Amino acid sequence: MLGAVPEDAAAPAWPRHRTWTAVAVVAGRRCCVFSFGRAGRYGVQTPRSTAVNSLLPQRAYHVLLVEDDAADALLIEEALTDRGIARAIGRADDGVEALEYLRDASNPRPDLIVLDLNMPRMNGRELLGVLKQDAELRSIPVVVLTTSSTPDDVSAAYQRHANAYVTKPVNLDDFLESVRSIDQFFLETATVPLQED
Repeated sequence: MLGAVPEDAAAPAWPRHRTWTAVAVVAGRRCCVFSFGRAGRYGVQTPRSTAVNSLLPQRAYHVLLVEDDAADALLIEEALTDRGIARAIGRADDGVEALEYLRDASNPRPDLIVLDLNMPRMNGRELLGVLKQDAELRSIPVVVLTTSSTPDDVSAAYQRHANAYVTKPVNLDDFLESVRSIDQFFLETATVPLQED
């Protein structure tokens, strides 16, 4: 479904000074929002507004949070759910538990994995290596969210094909905003592979 409406007012013609927005919904799953206008610019992806979200079929985007620190996990879950956009959050305390969760057919396939590096049993580095070697799991975007900012950890994460690396800020408000930014980019702005339902 593709629809276009002027953002400032309905009009029979398309004056060059107006901006139009097009919403594309594919197979009832994801959509892209593009702005048209402004001296011929087109294809500029913008975050969906609350009004646009209300028109879309609701599907809970699923996030798998792999985090052993209970306090950090609660803060991350709060940041992911506080904007009122549907989220289903699965949780694993370490890499072994995450793999069990991902390989259990009764669990939904996540749209995004948020991964801490420093965990017991199987740490985030090891899990990332396993995920990106697995043909069934490698296409799931993985964001490393960790306290480590050492260049070796950042480099190792990207060498193992992490999709992003975010250092946990110490300030609470900055921490919450970092998680919201991850959420907004990967689940609202970026286009990810369609899931087979």
